[in-house]
Amino acid sequence: MSLKRVGILALKDLLHGSRSFLIIFVIILPLLMWLLVEMIFSGTSVPRLGIADEGSSALPAIALTYDSIELTEYDSAEALTRAVEDGNVHAGIVLPAGFDAAATASSPNLTIYIWGETLAKDRNILQSTVSTMVREVAGQDAPVTINPVATSVGESIPWSQRLAPFIVVMPIVMGGIYLTATSVVQEKERKTLNALVVTPASLTEVYLAKALLGFIFSLIMGLIILLLTDALGNQPWLLILFMALGTVMAVEIGLIFSSFVGNINTLFATARLAQMIILIPALFYMFPWFPQWVAQIFPSYYFVKPIMDISQSGATWADVSTEVLILIGCNVIIGTIAWQMIKRIKQFAA
Repeated sequence: MSLKRVGILALKDLLHGSRSFLIIFVIILPLLMWLLVEMIFSGTSVPRLGIADEGSSALPAIALTYDSIELTEYDSAEALTRAVEDGNVHAGIVLPAGFDAAATASSPNLTIYIWGETLAKDRNILQSTVSTMVREVAGQDAPVTINPVATSVGESIPWSQRLAPFIVVMPIVMGGIYLTATSVVQEKERKTLNALVVTPASLTEVYLAKALLGFIFSLIMGLIILLLTDALGNQPWLLILFMALGTVMAVEIGLIFSSFVGNINTLFATARLAQMIILIPALFYMFPWFPQWVAQIFPSYYFVKPIMDISQSGATWADVSTEVLILIGCNVIIGTIAWQMIKRIKQFAA
């Protein structure tokens, strides 16, 4: 096997197939999905802060001067808490009587109540703004302790975050499965696969070239989506590792489908099953009250869940090392099946 020939064949597919509908589809669909989620769930409004002043603090008047937040005042702590729980405001603070004097005399300490579905960026804006306003009230640059308290019962995940697995997994599915398999099946339909084998390139090299193209497209698009969603987190190389292993799995599945499918229509009909299987763990992430052990049955769980944990929760190697080993094992098994099917095609072609 020649890696040089594999690279040349992959480059040929890229140059001659770059204008095809499928490659455009692989690029455009994930970007449209990301844009749609951003438009629906992110919005352009500023985060809303509620304040219940039990004394006569100067903080509400200061808050009105900030354009980065929208202020709503409440008559009591109970009314404020209900507003946060209902999502009428993203966060709320209760200012006890004598707050200004206490903040001036010592290092300020304040509890901020946060609605469970508040976006991470809005939480950061609110906590930072409250800290700045408290310093203005205290008239000093002393450290301000902000204690965030979630008002939701149980685990509350914003819908933009729940949909994140679908946005990230989509380019892996589209590029890894469809692009890889379609590239092979198109050669079959055009009767050019046997012509390629007549050249110095072997059937194995042809399949590897198709797999390489699918892998590169999937990985690049997945990383672009992570960059657009600002989800690379503090462990980018660990995230890239899981993206790469997940893409390998999708490419191997694409090779399996391409080995027994003879035309594009049949491919798209049968590949939908693989797409659904890969996306099932993302569905369980979307609805966390589903029994999570069911998602662990599917091999794709072991790259979907770690990708979300690393990008959304800051998981480290110690948290996801077991998933790496399981994912590698799954890839070895699926890759072995793909290799055996390619060998079978070589025997029939001989």
